[in-house]
Amino acid sequence: MSESIQKIVNDNYITKLRKESKVLTHIYNYPIIKEIDDYILSIFIFNYFATLFSKLIYDFKKGVLEQYFKFIVDGLDYIDGIVDIYILSNLDHYIPLVKSTHLKDLYPWVLADNIYKFILNKYKEIRSKVKPVVEENTNSVLKPINSNWSKLNDQFLPKTVESIIPEQPINNSELNKSYNLTHETFDRSKKLIENKFNSIKNYPTKISKLFNENLSKSDQNIPKALANTSLEISNKTLSNLGLKPNETSSKINGNGNGNGASSSTSQGSNSSQINGNIPTTNGEVSVGA
Repeated sequence: MSESIQKIVNDNYITKLRKESKVLTHIYNYPIIKEIDDYILSIFIFNYFATLFSKLIYDFKKGVLEQYFKFIVDGLDYIDGIVDIYILSNLDHYIPLVKSTHLKDLYPWVLADNIYKFILNKYKEIRSKVKPVVEENTNSVLKPINSNWSKLNDQFLPKTVESIIPEQPINNSELNKSYNLTHETFDRSKKLIENKFNSIKNYPTKISKLFNENLSKSDQNIPKALANTSLEISNKTLSNLGLKPNETSSKINGNGNGNGASSSTSQGSNSSQINGNIPTTNGEVSVGA
C-alpha cells in the first residue's frame, strides 16, 4: 500500500474511532469481521453514513468529553480494557476458530466441516487425559466380566469365517477388551440371527403344508386336521426343548375309533335283543303273544 493511500486510511474517521478502543481494535483483527467491514464500507451509501457518524462521535469525544468530562472518558476506557482482557482474550483462548475463520468459511458445508474438526480435536484432547484414569479404575472390575463373556462367546457363538475380526493394535486395557468383545459378539451373532429369521419366515409355509397333510388324512375333516396340526407343532416344540412330547393326538384318534366300534357293537346288540324279543310266525309279527 502506498504512503498516500495509507495516510487516507489512517485519517479516516472510522479508523481513528476504532483505534480509540481496545475492544474495537481487537474485534477488527478477526478476519471475518474485517472482511464484513470491508464489504459493507465498499458500498458508497454505507461508507458515507459510517464516516459521518464516526466523525461526529470522534469530535464529540475529543472536543467535549476529554475537555470537560475526563472522568467519563477514563471510566469508558477502564471498561473497554476489562472487556478486552477478560472477555475477548478468553474467547480467543477457548474458541481459537474466531482468529482464523474467514467469510468463505461460513458456507454451510465448510462451516459444518470446521465445527466437526474442532469438536473432534477437543474430544481427542480430553480423551487423552481422561482415558488413562478411567482404565486404571475399571480394569479390576471389567477383568472377570470380560473373561466370562469370552467363554460364553466360545460356548454359544463359535467362530466362523465371517465372524473373524482382523487383529487390532495391542491394548491391554480391560476397557478396550470390552469394546472388542462387543464387536466380536455382534459379528458372531449375525449368522445365528439370520438363520433364525429365515426359519421364522418359513413357519407359515410349513404350518400350511402340515395342515394340508392332516386334512388329506382326515377325510376333509377340518376341525380334526386343525387339532392334529396344533398337536404336532406342540410335540415338535417340546421335543426341541428336550421335553416329553404330548400323547393327546394318538389318544384322540384312539378314542374316536373306539367310540365308533363301541357304538356299532351296541347298536348290533340292541338290534338282536329287539329282534329276539319279538316272536315271528312265518315272517309275520305275532301281536299279543
